[in-house]
Amino acid sequence: MSDRTDEIVKAFAAQDSCQCESGMAKIAGLSDLTTDEKIKIAAALGAMFYRDERGNTALTKLIKEAESMIASFGPDIIDWIIGQFDEADAESAEHLAKSLGLIGTEAVDKTRAAFTSYKNNPYILINLLSAVGHFNDPSSVKLLPEVLEHAKTDEVQVKSAAFYCLGRLCNRLPAGTLADDEKTALFDSLFSGLSHPKALVRRHAVRALGKMAVNSYLNAEQSAKVNKAFRAILGMDDYEWDDAYIVRTEAEYYLSHSLHSENTGG
Repeated sequence: MSDRTDEIVKAFAAQDSCQCESGMAKIAGLSDLTTDEKIKIAAALGAMFYRDERGNTALTKLIKEAESMIASFGPDIIDWIIGQFDEADAESAEHLAKSLGLIGTEAVDKTRAAFTSYKNNPYILINLLSAVGHFNDPSSVKLLPEVLEHAKTDEVQVKSAAFYCLGRLCNRLPAGTLADDEKTALFDSLFSGLSHPKALVRRHAVRALGKMAVNSYLNAEQSAKVNKAFRAILGMDDYEWDDAYIVRTEAEYYLSHSLHSENTGG
C-alpha cells in the first residue's frame, strides 16, 4: 500500500475536525489513485460516519464532503461500499448509501446484482433499498423491478424500506421517466400496502402514494382512489379511522397538500 495514504489515514483516525479537514485537502491533492488506495482512503473517511454529528456543524460538513469524496472514486469503490452494508450501523449505512447513489449510472448494474447476491440478507437489502432511494440518475429506473419485488416480501422492515424507496424515486425521477405500466405497477404495490396489518408498512405506503401525487405520477382514477383512501384513514366520510397516529399524520399531510378533489362523501 502506498505510503502517500498513510498520513491521510492518521488524520482521520485522530477524529479531530481540523486534522480531518487537513486530510480532505491532502486527498484532493492526490492523483492516479489505485483501487487499493481508494479503498484505504474510503475506509478512513467512513470512520467519520460512526461519529455523533448532532450539534457539531463542522463534523456534519465534513461528513457530507466525505460522502461526495467516496463517490468521486467511481466504479472502483462500488464493491467496497456494498460490502460495508453488512456491518455498518444504520446511520453509517445511510451515509454509504448516499455515496453509492451519487456514483449514479455506473453503480446501477452492480446494485442490481447485489440484490440477487444478498436476497437472503434482510439487513443488506434494507441498505441497498436505501441506496436506490438516493440515485438521481434516470438509469436508476432499471432498479424498479428489484424494488417492487422486495415490496412483496412478508419481512416488515424490508417491505417498509421498499415502499420508502419507491417514494424517494418518485421525488427524484420525473414522472415521464417511467412507462405507464411501470407507474401502474408502482401504484398497485403501494395501494395494497394501505391494508397491511403493520402500521410501519401502512405509513410508508401512504407517504409514497402522497409523493406519487405530489410529483404527478397518478392518473385521475388513481388520484381519486388515493383521496378516498386517505380520507378513510382520517375517519372521514363515516369510515373508521386508522388507529395508528403515524399513518394518520402522513395521510393528513398529503391530503391537504396534494389531493384536493371534491368531498363527495358528505
